[in-house]
Amino acid sequence: MATRFSGDNAQAPLIERTELQGNLATLYESAQKFISRYCDLWDTRPTRDSAAEAPIVARANYHRGMICEAIANALIHRDLVVRDVTTRLHIFDHAIEIVNPRRSAGFAPQALKSIRFGVPHRLNPRTASIFSNAAYGLQLGRSGLPTLLREARAFSNRLPEIVSFNDEFRLRIHGV
Repeated sequence: MATRFSGDNAQAPLIERTELQGNLATLYESAQKFISRYCDLWDTRPTRDSAAEAPIVARANYHRGMICEAIANALIHRDLVVRDVTTRLHIFDHAIEIVNPRRSAGFAPQALKSIRFGVPHRLNPRTASIFSNAAYGLQLGRSGLPTLLREARAFSNRLPEIVSFNDEFRLRIHGV
């Protein structure tokens, strides 16, 4: 489920909500298209110009590789045991949030901390191999969560928020 809100939280007015369907490659590309409809994706941080003086607030900017990695991680590491929770993509005015099912029981705080340092916790190794195989034609940045965190910090001067509770894993990336 992909949703665009007109504000900075889920209580803000809804602009668009769509259900993404298809195989893994289709889901990955559909999520990218949905994000690019509402956000600008850059390879380097944009320079400041007269946008601050503009009468209309500009769209949020995000690092392209960071967003691609976040979408791929959501699809690869989805906990298939948790059936009642769907993967959700929320786009706010100044942030993108990806909510993924992840069992809270057995996912200790130490495991949450260790993934920040690149210690893999693969729930679906076969799915991960599909995304890492070039034969499937997906344009991925094969970098992992530590690189995502570093790039996000360098791009927006804010570290992404990573939270796990109520059988959900949330990644909130801030834009500029």
